[in-house]
Amino acid sequence: MSVRLFRHRFAACAALVLLLWFARYVATGSPRYFFLVWNLFLAATPLIIAVLAKRYRLQGPLLVAASVVWLLFFPNAPYIITDLYHLDHLAPVAPQLWYDPLMVFVAAYTGLKMGFVSLGIMEQLWRPLLRPARQTPLTPWLHTLALGAVFLATGFGLYAGRVLRWNSWDVVSQPVALIKSVGQQLFFPLQHQQAWQFTCLYAGVLMVLYWFSGLKMGLRLRT
Repeated sequence: MSVRLFRHRFAACAALVLLLWFARYVATGSPRYFFLVWNLFLAATPLIIAVLAKRYRLQGPLLVAASVVWLLFFPNAPYIITDLYHLDHLAPVAPQLWYDPLMVFVAAYTGLKMGFVSLGIMEQLWRPLLRPARQTPLTPWLHTLALGAVFLATGFGLYAGRVLRWNSWDVVSQPVALIKSVGQQLFFPLQHQQAWQFTCLYAGVLMVLYWFSGLKMGLRLRT
């Protein structure tokens, strides 16, 4: 399936989320959940980066630089899953009890799918690096290890965003404070077991979902 077709589908899903939000706004008068629209934009960022990297056929250092930027923004794609946290305000008899979870689910599904498509593109761009011409006994494992590293970084990024309340832009706007905060989690893991439980759980689940999504190394990169 081509990236172009996916883009049309993502636009349709994003429009559906906006329509669901607007209908809720008209019915309740509350702008609650408008953050889903912003989060969907952030979720689209890694896909935009991946498509541009493919379109301009980045290689070597430029591809490495694009990959680093892509990885910084990639956690924004599955991040909307954690927006289910905001449903805790609903009372058992609230009229929105059946509506709000559906709206958040559509947004989370769209964001997750965009992230997986962007990863599928990046995988193919990384193929020359992950499968060098000179094969070694470790070569078959290199690809799986790279994916595992991506999802571990993603799981930690989700924790940093949801629990520590950092975002991708803070790499530029507050680099020192971000490094200190993240460094505490990395260098003192026994004191921050929740961080690593969260990270490993999300990394494992997301990796399994990606393997079963049918997108792993399977996209035709016609943009």
